[in-house]
Amino acid sequence: MNMLSHIIKSSSLKRKADVLDADDQVSSHVVFSTPVKTERAMSASSTIIDQSPSGRSSATACSEDLEKLIEKVTSIPPKTLRKSLLERLKSTSSVPTPDQVTALLSALDGIEPPPTLHCARCHKDYLEEDNMDRSCVMDHDDDSTEVEAGHVTWGCCGQTVPGDGSDGPPPGWCYEGKHTPDRSKARYREDYDSDASEDGLQSCEQKKCKGAAPPRKKRKSSATPSKRRRRPVQEVHVVITRNRGERPPPSSTTKKRASSLSS
Repeated sequence: MNMLSHIIKSSSLKRKADVLDADDQVSSHVVFSTPVKTERAMSASSTIIDQSPSGRSSATACSEDLEKLIEKVTSIPPKTLRKSLLERLKSTSSVPTPDQVTALLSALDGIEPPPTLHCARCHKDYLEEDNMDRSCVMDHDDDSTEVEAGHVTWGCCGQTVPGDGSDGPPPGWCYEGKHTPDRSKARYREDYDSDASEDGLQSCEQKKCKGAAPPRKKRKSSATPSKRRRRPVQEVHVVITRNRGERPPPSSTTKKRASSLSS
């Protein structure tokens, strides 16, 4: 009996130990498996959020689209891009959405148009970004020619052309280069190189450029002109001399008497 109770007691203790071991395994499994499941869930959710419908991440898609946009804007000529963009904005068939307008305004924020400059040499308006090596051209000056035996010298450019000047100026322009708003840098004539006070250029007032001050007119004197004094009339006595034996010329009274007698 004692032996039987001992066996039953030992078996019950063994069952309890097995149950405790099973509980420890379950709890340890829960403790260690829960973070794994959470990490997987987070990675899965982040993958769902970061990926675009095509399978690319949003950062990668934005970078690739930005490169395409830069490449396209760079390849289109500026005038064509400006014209096409204005046509799209003014189009009634494909009106841009408010989000597109806001995005475009944000992209153009801080960009200001360049200032318009005026050339002191040719008196044309220009933009500095369009100022090229052949933007400013000047004709030869016909008044600077000197005709000599067999050739003509053009003082504006210093070139000599054979002939009597009937063939016209030398080929090409007298000056060809970039615009400049500085008159001190606009000097180009050969016949004014030795004269520092003159450059042979016309001013904006002479060319009547837009915005130039009109030439000053001479002011008339406000004082009333003084009356001219009449010079006194001088009597002139003419003395007629005649030679001896010469009859005096008939007077006016003699002529009148002669005419009355004849009548």
